[in-house]
Amino acid sequence: MKGSAFERWLMLVKEATTALGRDFGKAIHYRSYFEEVGFVDIVEKQFTWPIGSWAKDPRMKTIGAWTKEDVLTGLHGWSTAVLTRGLG
Repeated sequence: MKGSAFERWLMLVKEATTALGRDFGKAIHYRSYFEEVGFVDIVEKQFTWPIGSWAKDPRMKTIGAWTKEDVLTGLHGWSTAVLTRGLG
């Protein structure tokens, strides 16, 4: 990823969301937020799935195809919105 267009995009998105008062990486802290307000027996589940239909497992292949379509459909609009509003 070092030196790639993806790295540059990610850094710009992080900068833009910060300028908008949002934390792009906040999800990793959700468990501690729940603990701070008194929740107990918190169960955290992490899921991974492909982006694209390259997986061999038929279920993962379908999920990956859907995820790819979601990303390709929304990425341009979402990026344009956050970058123009957050960074001008």
